[in-house]
Amino acid sequence: MSDAPTDDLIPRVDPAAIELLLAIRGGDVGTIRRLLDVHPDLPRWRIAGRKADGSFRTPLHMVTDWPGRRPAVSGYCSAWAASCAAAAALASLS
Repeated sequence: MSDAPTDDLIPRVDPAAIELLLAIRGGDVGTIRRLLDVHPDLPRWRIAGRKADGSFRTPLHMVTDWPGRRPAVSGYCSAWAASCAAAAALASLS
C-alpha cells in the first residue's frame, strides 16, 4: 500500500486492499493478522468503492457485507481487537 494518509481513499486495486478482501472472503486469519502487523492503521482504511462517487468500504464493512456467511469472522474480529488494543497501549506510553 502507498504511504497515503488514512483520510484518503485507498484504491480498490491496491495490492494490500485486494489481499485483505481475499483473506476475508477465504477466512485466512493468518493473512489478516500479518496485514494488521504490517499496516496497524488497517481497521481505519477506507477502500474506494466500485463507483467513482466517493463511496468506500472499511474492513468491517467487508467482513459483514451481504450475503454474510464469511468464514472466520470471529477470528478476524479478535485479531482486529488485539491490534487496536496494542495500538492504544502504545499510544498511552507517549
